[in-house]
Amino acid sequence: SWGVTFVAPGGASLRVPFSRHTGEGEAPGAILPRVHFDDLLFQAVKHGGQVDVMEGRTAKAFDRTSGGWHITLSGPDGARTELDCRMILDASGANSTFSRHVARLPMEPRHHAAGVRAYFSGVKGLDPDGFIELHFLKELLPGYLWVFPLPDGHANVGLGLRSDMVKRRRLDLKAELLRLLREHATLRKRFVDAVPVGSVQGMGLPLGSRRRSI
Repeated sequence: SWGVTFVAPGGASLRVPFSRHTGEGEAPGAILPRVHFDDLLFQAVKHGGQVDVMEGRTAKAFDRTSGGWHITLSGPDGARTELDCRMILDASGANSTFSRHVARLPMEPRHHAAGVRAYFSGVKGLDPDGFIELHFLKELLPGYLWVFPLPDGHANVGLGLRSDMVKRRRLDLKAELLRLLREHATLRKRFVDAVPVGSVQGMGLPLGSRRRSI
């Protein structure tokens, strides 16, 4: 991607390039499915030579010790592996076993966003330079709807809004996304022939607005 286009509630847009030399050399940004990005990071760690990777195992228990942590792992055949470490860096997501059952981090609606996304083919009007689009629609403020262009007329399309506002407005985000693509004056023209690729998926996203002790 070579930039981002911001669209205001009234329809005015601002196109902001990431580079003064759009189209020259390698693009500053990349748009790809999240599962591919996760695997890219994992493979870099796996082959970087600085980390021992243990695949096919799941962390089942975390116990505090005087020197840090004792972790119990379970393999595909049920075999157990025991590890001891000074510190745990949990990179398995906001809803991981560790964050929910050990750190006991609560889901705080004012500091949490709810979002949905779907992939579509046949989307019209995608930026030829791969600019992503952030649409700040009146119906979604202070949240927004996004369109991330992919090759061959495909796009990652979704929306997000703070969780407490989703509850207050009694919004069904999956239904709201499809409604906006079907009825919004500008978007409906671009999605009139678009076909969903798979189903609409939901996700939660903790925000950085809550200060926490480390």
